[in-house]
Amino acid sequence: MAILVTGQPGRLSEHGRAGAAFASPSTLVRIAHKMDFKGWNELKEAFLKEEEYFQSHFQEIDANLPFQRGDNIMSIAAKIGALKKEAIDDTRSLLSHDDLQKALLIMRKASYIGVYGASNNLIISREFQYNMNRIGRRVDLCQLQGEIVYTAYLAEKNSCALVISYSGETPILIRAVEVLKLHGIPVVVITNIGESRLSKMADCVLRIDSGRTIEVGRRLTTVDIIREE
Repeated sequence: MAILVTGQPGRLSEHGRAGAAFASPSTLVRIAHKMDFKGWNELKEAFLKEEEYFQSHFQEIDANLPFQRGDNIMSIAAKIGALKKEAIDDTRSLLSHDDLQKALLIMRKASYIGVYGASNNLIISREFQYNMNRIGRRVDLCQLQGEIVYTAYLAEKNSCALVISYSGETPILIRAVEVLKLHGIPVVVITNIGESRLSKMADCVLRIDSGRTIEVGRRLTTVDIIREE
């Protein structure tokens, strides 16, 4: 069912897609609702929007499977370099002046910036902390992932938060942002191009590049088995 739902959704109506899957149209509606869409049309629109983005990016190298069995070490090195450059260019293309300006104003007004992330995003954030400290701006990082929510409770009221989550659905970061919003602390979220819980909660969203299907694919992972009743 999941394959049929995401396989060229623009070519079939709700009834046509249901017929191809030997299911009723109500099943597709229920799947869409399970994925937090209002209905099949909204799911289809989100998928086609992402499909358009991916068709115009990553034309030369598949970001999911960039290497082939016969690639030598120089070919691998060249592909890694090309992917890094393309990711930077694509991320830059996703930036808007208004969003960037809003994020800048939020951080300028804050007494310090609290950075919240998990795993490798937290490691990458250390360079941001280092560079900001060099220009006299305080940046705090929570080094222990299990203490992120507690750190959010301790955040000073005149601070701001920079939250980094590729999926926008990291549970511990969602809980931390809930605490931050409860305390009136502005939140800037860096995440992918799809809608997510974190992007909906943020005061400002900065989009990052992705080489694979985001919103629809991510929501499909939350769908278990929907049986006809």
